[in-house]
Amino acid sequence: MTQNNATNTPIPVAVYHGGTGQDTAAEAFNALSPMTTLGDTVYGAASGAGTRLGGNTTTTLKFLSQTGNGSASAAPVWSVVSKTDVGLGAVENTALSSWAGTTNITTLGTIATGVWNGTAIGATFGGTGITTYAVGDTLYSSATNTLAKLSGNTTTTRKYLSQLGNGSVSAAPTWEEVEAGASVSQTEVDFGSTGVSEASFTITDAACTGTSKIILTLAGDAPTGKDADEIEMDSFFMKATPGSGSFDLYMRALEGDVADKFKVNYILGA
Repeated sequence: MTQNNATNTPIPVAVYHGGTGQDTAAEAFNALSPMTTLGDTVYGAASGAGTRLGGNTTTTLKFLSQTGNGSASAAPVWSVVSKTDVGLGAVENTALSSWAGTTNITTLGTIATGVWNGTAIGATFGGTGITTYAVGDTLYSSATNTLAKLSGNTTTTRKYLSQLGNGSVSAAPTWEEVEAGASVSQTEVDFGSTGVSEASFTITDAACTGTSKIILTLAGDAPTGKDADEIEMDSFFMKATPGSGSFDLYMRALEGDVADKFKVNYILGA
């Protein structure tokens, strides 16, 4: 802002009269600006008063930041961006090349590739807990939620897998010989015509005792009412529970429902 004197020469209006005291726009801006040093920034302080914020003179990269109180702003400052500022407060600052892992993983997606080199996976997590096997080994449950292995029969004597419970609880299987002179008997069971997946039968045999060991196999003979070429060889899980003069035979089909009759071979041992 200027005023003219008696000779009509423009004279800059002093600051205390509301001017800038300067002749050009750049000089006028600098005359009113509170900035004094390279990097200075002007911000509105209380009541909007122009205030100087000195530039960042450190060798650390900083950013102009500001945090209000919900209704009023605050003076800006130079600050380093933290991981919390960008929503990564829960991320640990550890290089992946040296990260040893964590015990806090509770959710895991599908692992499509890779080789498992950790400890053995227990039975309660879908594994077996067993890391070595030999030819002929058989897995069985030795206790609740526990798997064990029965070594294969390494003798030159033919043996059969046998098991004897106590009437309510099963026991570990073992390899047993069939007694000399034991003969193969045969019985016929009927699953009916509607089709079921499992059934139980009582097989009468005077030679059976409560401690008899029973070997079961599905016979290839044609059941009553069928010819040999009509036999359908289904797969079953079979279990015998011995009693005095009879044994209970439980059969469960492994491939869906079954119907009609089947013949079962069995051997009674002492």
